[in-house]
Amino acid sequence: MFFFHMNVEYRYEEEYFNLRGLFYRPDFWLPKQNCWFEIKGPFPNQEEKEKARRLAAHVQRNVYVCFGDIPEPEDDSWYTGSCVVFFPDGSDDESHWWCDCLVCGTLGLQFEGSAASLICGCLRHSTSDLDLPKGYRSPRLLRAYLAAREAKACQRPNDYDLLVAAE
Repeated sequence: MFFFHMNVEYRYEEEYFNLRGLFYRPDFWLPKQNCWFEIKGPFPNQEEKEKARRLAAHVQRNVYVCFGDIPEPEDDSWYTGSCVVFFPDGSDDESHWWCDCLVCGTLGLQFEGSAASLICGCLRHSTSDLDLPKGYRSPRLLRAYLAAREAKACQRPNDYDLLVAAE
């Protein structure tokens, strides 16, 4: 539902990888973001992190493993959902959030949702952090989180699979 509301092109479980004995089918390929995206409930365990690390090295693309609850926009400490990103060089980083450029609409995942770091560069030359809009709290993102939370609240166990199969 989040991808639908954000108009994010995706391919669900598109490929299956044998990563030196670890078998992995990541949840989503996001062509416009040029990355793989995995969704987990709790923080990823060691095996899940190793799969993502190996995939990033194998395909030479970032792999994001998102965990936690869908963000609750009304709460001041709302950003409980976060992603660990695994880079092709074997390193990783935490606290990557979805962010939205309020100038051109580019969407991506950046450290703590810094829209100034998005590939579009629209906000890169702002004079201070105070000048920068909070791209991780854009109206479009907040609406998409709300829609995803509402869909999850009324979801039966197989609704998601039915939605994907219908596409």
